[in-house]
Amino acid sequence: MKKIYAFTFLLLFALAHSQTYSFDFLTKYISVGKNEKMQNEVVNYFNSDNFNYYLRLLRGSENFYAYLADEEQKKVHEFEVSESKNGTDIIFSFKYIKTNSLHKHPISQKHHRYEWSEKSSDGATLKIFKTKKAKKSSREYQFSFKKANKNLFPVFRVAIMHPFENEKNINIDENIMVEKAKYTCDYPPCSCDFRLAECKNVHLELTVPQ
Repeated sequence: MKKIYAFTFLLLFALAHSQTYSFDFLTKYISVGKNEKMQNEVVNYFNSDNFNYYLRLLRGSENFYAYLADEEQKKVHEFEVSESKNGTDIIFSFKYIKTNSLHKHPISQKHHRYEWSEKSSDGATLKIFKTKKAKKSSREYQFSFKKANKNLFPVFRVAIMHPFENEKNINIDENIMVEKAKYTCDYPPCSCDFRLAECKNVHLELTVPQ
């Protein structure tokens, strides 16, 4: 009986000192540079009602892992990822490894300026200026939208627009999702195209110790 009480206590203690994150949406964007042979996949899990945290999958040459960034608690949780197949579907499994501090993204809205133009339900253009008085933009995005059942613009901002992931001033107040985007920057000169390759509803819960 004492063993049962001890086990129950440990279980309740673990539950009380842990946090569960829920995800209901998965996206995969593909980026293509000037050299079309250079392509990268960006895969993320989101809670479509709370973009203050997200899960990103990263595949290295020898390992496959994911990090769960919590912008409110300023923590990043790391997981080891394994995959298996169920018919044509790929199933991901996550094993908790560790938690680190999430350093604040080096963006201050006091210094940057954002200008929107050509806004519509089909697309928009965003220019980002390094200072309030700058006359020339340092970055530009040309977006193409698709309709959605809620505002899913933050999906693209979080997945692609580093280091502006948590910049709430960059938003579109409509029920849309970014389907395509063309990105250009002035220093160093660069350009890149993004397209939405996959998006789907999912059910994923990850628990981490506090």
